[in-house]
Amino acid sequence: MSFSTVAEVFEKLQNVVSTKGLNGLEAKVQLILTGDEQGEWGFDLEKDSVNILPGRLSHPQITITADSADYLKLVNGELDPINAYMSGVIRISGDLGMVMSLAPLFKIK
Repeated sequence: MSFSTVAEVFEKLQNVVSTKGLNGLEAKVQLILTGDEQGEWGFDLEKDSVNILPGRLSHPQITITADSADYLKLVNGELDPINAYMSGVIRISGDLGMVMSLAPLFKIK
């Protein structure tokens, strides 16, 4: 599946996001997108649920910032997340150790 807008991603994400593979991880993750489709979304992970909320979360453990065009490349599999982080295309602040545990959350099929 290929997405052409950030809105499409979040419409789909609401229906397919799962805590499977997160092993009971609890976290607050803030996503900040800049560029043409700028916006902010929070992922509030609790033991058995993920709530995706528009706007800012209070006290997120992780904040991910990216240009909306680069975010679309990430979710479409056109941009490797590790290379994107290492080259500064996406910026991550907070608990970097926890970031690797979140990979299953962002796989959209």
